[in-house]
Amino acid sequence: MGVDSASVIDYFEKCLALHGDDARGVDYNGQQSQYLRFEVLSQVADLTGASVLDVGCGLGHFHDFLVLRGIQPRHYRGVDISPAMIAAAKQARPNLDLEVEDILTTRGRQCYDYVICCGVFHLKAKNNDNDWGEFCKAMIARMYELASQGVAFNMMTDYVDYRVERLYYANPLEIFDYCRKLTRRLQLRHDYPLYEFSIYMYR
Repeated sequence: MGVDSASVIDYFEKCLALHGDDARGVDYNGQQSQYLRFEVLSQVADLTGASVLDVGCGLGHFHDFLVLRGIQPRHYRGVDISPAMIAAAKQARPNLDLEVEDILTTRGRQCYDYVICCGVFHLKAKNNDNDWGEFCKAMIARMYELASQGVAFNMMTDYVDYRVERLYYANPLEIFDYCRKLTRRLQLRHDYPLYEFSIYMYR
C-alpha cells in the first residue's frame, strides 16, 4: 500500500498559509463544526487524567477544546505529518508535546490511554479511493495498537447526495465491520448533524 502523502501535506499547508491559526487553516468551515467533531470524539470516555495521543493534530486545536471544556488529560501529545503545521502549532502552543511523526512508519509500542483522530481520513487529495481506503484501515489498526483503553476517529459518510472529488467517503458499516475484527467492544455514531460518522473502539 502506498499513498501520496505529499499531496495531502501540500493541501493542508496551503490552507494554513491562507488562513493561519484558525479552523479554516486545517480545512474546517469554521470553529462551530470543528468543535462539534471534537465534542463527539471526546465523548469516547472521560479524558480527565488520561494520556491522549492526537493523531493528525494540525495546530493543536483539540487541546484548546479540552481546556475550554475543563478536561485535563494527564498528558497530551500531538503528531502530524506536516512540518509547517507542527511549526505553527509549537509557536502558538510552546508548552505542548507536538512532533512531526507518521505513526505508520515509526515503530515501537509506547501506549496512550486514548488515541484520537479527527479529520485525517476526510481528505484523500490525489489518492484514489482504493488506496486511501487501505490507508485508513492501516491507520485504524495502528491507532488501536497504540491505545491501552480506546480509540476515537471520524470519517466522511457515503450516505450523501453530493460529493467533492478531493474527499473520501466511507461506508460506515464497512468500517464498523473492519473495526470489529480488531475488537468486539466498539460503537458507531451517525447521529450528529454533519456528513460523517465516528467510531469508538475499546480494549
